[in-house]
Amino acid sequence: MASAQSRSSGSGPARRAGTDAPVDVPVRRRLLPITIFLAALIGLVALGATVFARYVIWSTPETPTREVNPTAEAFRREGLIAEKDGKPRRIGDQIYVPVKVTNNYRASVAPPGTPTPGIPTPEPTDVHVEVATIVVFFYGNQTGTGLRPIVGRADGQVLDLAHGQSKTVEVLGIGIPADWNDENWEPQITSVVPRVPDR
Repeated sequence: MASAQSRSSGSGPARRAGTDAPVDVPVRRRLLPITIFLAALIGLVALGATVFARYVIWSTPETPTREVNPTAEAFRREGLIAEKDGKPRRIGDQIYVPVKVTNNYRASVAPPGTPTPGIPTPEPTDVHVEVATIVVFFYGNQTGTGLRPIVGRADGQVLDLAHGQSKTVEVLGIGIPADWNDENWEPQITSVVPRVPDR
């Protein structure tokens, strides 16, 4: 009897209670260093891809806070220039800004009527401006990025301006913030109606 007990308590495979079926005992294996390295590398690549997508691919560039009108820039290059001509004056919530317009503008102006086929484009000539549209942008103080937010605008016109002449007009702005700095404004010419030459 004792010998039977000694045989059953010996070092053999573990068995289920009441049965002779062996029990599977899980074996804990240590991770290899190469496995740990590959897992860390994959994690870093995934993190880098996320950062790249967030800040490079999907980032929205900062909206410029200065209105750059290509037409206005073209008029300025061609000699039709709008510039400040004194200090603005405020009456209630209205601001009047003095804008000086100088006309050294030259352009090809077609004569009135139906164009004649085969006639070449007229050479640039001195232009008498019947109407020029003026837009004034009002800016706030510079932000931390060095940009100036637009806080309002005004629209006006200059009429009957001969070539080589200048004229100052007041352009009216409404609803400009009370704390607006009266140095922060910029006029532009956005459209022109030239005097059409006779045929």
